[in-house]
Amino acid sequence: METQLDQALTSYVTSTSQALTVYLVPIAGSLVSLYYAWTALAMMRGDVNEPGSKLTKDVFTMTLVFMVALSVGQYQNFVIQGVYGLVSDLTSRVAAGGGDSVGVVLDKIFSDCVAMPGEAQCYPADEVLWKLALKHSNAIGFPEFSYMLASLILGVAEILIVVLCLLPVLLSKVALAVFLALGPPFILCLAWPVSRQYFNSWLSVTLGNALTLVIVAAICAIVPVLFQQLLAEGWRNLPTDGSAVYKRMLGVLIAAIGLGFTALKASQMGAQLAGGGVAMDGSGFAGQVINAVTNMVGRKQGGNPSSAQSSPDSPSSPNNTASKGASDGYKAGHASGRAVKNVLDALNKRK
Repeated sequence: METQLDQALTSYVTSTSQALTVYLVPIAGSLVSLYYAWTALAMMRGDVNEPGSKLTKDVFTMTLVFMVALSVGQYQNFVIQGVYGLVSDLTSRVAAGGGDSVGVVLDKIFSDCVAMPGEAQCYPADEVLWKLALKHSNAIGFPEFSYMLASLILGVAEILIVVLCLLPVLLSKVALAVFLALGPPFILCLAWPVSRQYFNSWLSVTLGNALTLVIVAAICAIVPVLFQQLLAEGWRNLPTDGSAVYKRMLGVLIAAIGLGFTALKASQMGAQLAGGGVAMDGSGFAGQVINAVTNMVGRKQGGNPSSAQSSPDSPSSPNNTASKGASDGYKAGHASGRAVKNVLDALNKRK
């Protein structure tokens, strides 16, 4: 299933990014023409005091960005294949050779085998428990209850860890594919200083989704090792105490629940590692906005910002509609006045 999903997402990313690249070529040509014309006009008027080395650096940066963002083959080779290759390599490292994707790591839960006590043949863990339950059946042929219950608990633990690990994986794969498909316009934003913040935001979210896949793989890689260790510890007491496996399987179930819920938090971990922790925390972002607004209002009123925040019905409060409308009108009038002043100054210079 994971292979089919990856193929469908890869096809979507390739076709969408190619269509966006073709669409952006004339737009980028118009924007760069306007940018060069504005720069040349500013240099003729003497408004640009920057050295020639900076202008050369800007031209080189724009050329490099256009080569990646507006070339169909270059974007697929450098960006898309680079991100997927990074995720695959990191996954294979953190999984200790268990595979290059989360699905391969999860398959080890069902493919790893355990040898029964006194036998050389290896069986899957849940099958071993069921065989032991049949082997220790009572006089009427009913399977031994401890082994049967242990097999049931192990099956529940396997289902839990697979479901809880696959949820963030599916979400991150789809989100990563969407942001990679929409990558060309965001990479194009890197060409101009005023729009580079959008490229930084896109890069942070893309890396956050990629790191989520790696973190989930690292969490899920612990599960097969945990199964083997706890089962091997339970086999040691089989000749004298058959309930040891049942107790060990309870430990496996508890560990699987903990690891599964940790995998659900992997998306937030990946966002924080990629620099998107503030975006994941709405209260922190809202607090920054509120503090900035209250400080600005306090400076305009010439008083303490905290006093302006304390009274919701005060004229300077953001909740006051009349005050907000007056403030917007003042800002619009002030901006219009500055625009008129700039036009008059330009006419005076020409005279």
